[in-house]
Amino acid sequence: MAQRVGYFENTTDCYSEGPFVMVDACGWRIEVGNKDMKCPSLPDSSIYGFLRENHLPDGKTNDAALAVCIVDYLNAKIKDGTLTINKYGYPIWEPYEQIREMKRWEEKRLKNLQESIQ
Repeated sequence: MAQRVGYFENTTDCYSEGPFVMVDACGWRIEVGNKDMKCPSLPDSSIYGFLRENHLPDGKTNDAALAVCIVDYLNAKIKDGTLTINKYGYPIWEPYEQIREMKRWEEKRLKNLQESIQ
């Protein structure tokens, strides 16, 4: 069951189900942390990409039941290895990171090609 955390609540016992928690900040939003953090923070941008890829809402919601389902889903994806923990202890979706890196490389390549033509 998704853990609920107050906005800017200093606690370390909220990560028993996984790194994702739901925070009431004028609507429920998904935040993430690890056992060493006192306060959860916004997730990596790849997590938003993962939610969009799976046709799930990636913003705040007033529907607490929906937020619970999303948090439980994300924590399950950590457990099955779909989402991984990076070297800083934050969950990421690696394919999204690879796609972003490929886009940066393609933009750099296109810029170099345009410069060489001129």
